[in-house]
Amino acid sequence: MNITVTDQEQCKKQIRVEIPSENVREETDKVAAELARKLDVPGFRRGHVPASVVKTRFRKELRDEVLSHLVPHALGDAIREKDLKVVGEPSIEDLKFGDD
Repeated sequence: MNITVTDQEQCKKQIRVEIPSENVREETDKVAAELARKLDVPGFRRGHVPASVVKTRFRKELRDEVLSHLVPHALGDAIREKDLKVVGEPSIEDLKFGDD
C-alpha cells in the first residue's frame, strides 16, 4: 500500500492512500460471492447466481460495497503505519476507483 502524508495546517494533514489492485480484486471477488448467495436473479436459483453475473448486473452496488470495506481498513492501516494522532472524523475527497 502506497501512503503519502502532507502537512496542510498546524493540526491538519492530507493522506493519500493507494490500495493495490490485487487487494481490490480479492475484495471484489469476495463481496461478489457474498452478494451472489443473497440475490434473487431471474433465471437462477437463489444462492446460485454466478459471480460474473453479479459483477455485470450489480456493478454500482458491488462497487459501493467494496469501497465500504476497503476504505476504512486502508485508512486505519495508514494512520497506524504513519503513527498519526486522529482528532476528528476524516473526510474523503478525490476517490478514484477503476476497473483495474
